[in-house]
Amino acid sequence: MVGESGAVSFDKASLALLRLATIRDSKQAWLALEYGFCQKLVLCLRQHPRFQEALRLQSEQEYITRAFAHFRQTTVSKQMEFASLSAALRCLAVCLNSVIFDMLRSAQQSTREPQQVFSSPAEIWRVLSQKLTEERERRLAYLLFQCGLKPTEIVERCAHEFRDLAEVQRLRINILDRLATISLR
Repeated sequence: MVGESGAVSFDKASLALLRLATIRDSKQAWLALEYGFCQKLVLCLRQHPRFQEALRLQSEQEYITRAFAHFRQTTVSKQMEFASLSAALRCLAVCLNSVIFDMLRSAQQSTREPQQVFSSPAEIWRVLSQKLTEERERRLAYLLFQCGLKPTEIVERCAHEFRDLAEVQRLRINILDRLATISLR
């Protein structure tokens, strides 16, 4: 049923377009999605807490382009289907957040002095355990760094511990921020 605004038919058409893009990897569908989602993504970027810092490194357009590329790679490789446009937009926002933090981290690493090398895995874990006081962060660090799992694998395998990818990414960023302050004497 279509309301006066035509929103239901717009949502159905947009979801169909999204399926063409993610399942069939249609170039035309991707172009249409990028055009349709671009303004929402720009707003998301401008509301990011580290927007000003990120803008000193790259233009808005570069972040938008990289976020769409990351979204496309993720959704096509996993042939993701979305039940709603809001779910697709949340996934796109997670991709944007990932791009922003990757750029910030990369810039930070390029300006940082070389760190001392840890002498053993046990020493790394000892220092890491001291820095990470929250049990969930320690568990996630173990899964990421010791087991070598990717965030999506953690969500799939440990759904009872971590509810979604956004939570894992948020905790991962917290862990990496704390690790950035580690220095051995």
